[in-house]
Amino acid sequence: MTSKTKYIKTYKDTKISDPMIYEIIADKDNTESTVIIDTEENSKSEIIIIYRSKENYNIEYKAQCTINAENNSFVKVTKINLMNDSIHFEDVNESFIKDEAECLFSVIDIGAQTSSVKYSGNLEGRNSKNEIKSIYIGSAEKKINNDYECIHRGAKSSSDISVKGALAENAVKKFKGTIDFRRGCSGSKGAEDEYCMLLSDKARSIALPILLCEEEDVSGAHSASSGKIDESKIFYLMSRGLGYNEARKLIVKSQFNEVIDEINDSDLREEIIREIDRRLDDDR
Repeated sequence: MTSKTKYIKTYKDTKISDPMIYEIIADKDNTESTVIIDTEENSKSEIIIIYRSKENYNIEYKAQCTINAENNSFVKVTKINLMNDSIHFEDVNESFIKDEAECLFSVIDIGAQTSSVKYSGNLEGRNSKNEIKSIYIGSAEKKINNDYECIHRGAKSSSDISVKGALAENAVKKFKGTIDFRRGCSGSKGAEDEYCMLLSDKARSIALPILLCEEEDVSGAHSASSGKIDESKIFYLMSRGLGYNEARKLIVKSQFNEVIDEINDSDLREEIIREIDRRLDDDR
């Protein structure tokens, strides 16, 4: 078993316009990886990390990522799971966000037999911001576990957790989202929303949104819901010439477009859409 560590630094006052894209390949000799991202003061950067695996390997893989966003910096990190369907994937992430800094954290969870994503955002600075956008798709027997939290410590900090997914066949998803207002974060705002589309009577969605509060002058909101696709929408699209499965795929992908469209790489966007289509086709 080997573990690889990658350091990514954006230096002070540096603005990088194009995304930095890294691929990490899992196999029997590479079962762990660590990524450390440092964004110095007044810097701006975007990092995309793609996790893949060699075919036919049935292994457990653990990924870890730490993000340090210094004062007045902006960093966007997108993590994409394209592992094969035999992998057991665990992805553990944390961020530390200073004064006036902003961290955007996105997850596209498509592959693996089991997928566990944990993210802890620490809003330490005044006017710090943390936005989490996550999409997932589960098919066959896939098990998904999402655990996102935003811990407010800095005054007037803000967070937003948005999670959308679809479950087919016998897939199971568990979601826990936590907005935690600690003492001293006066004037802070946090919100979370999770929505799951159930494409099968056997798919199961479990959601637990949590609000914790030690401070008085804060604003928090949370919601979680699940349900089947509105058949009237499918009928409408079929009346315009689409088949049933094509209509269903279009509705599912429309929920994911907000995250996918933000990827500044057309080839990667197309690959993600193909993978989503393939899993929805397998569910027919």
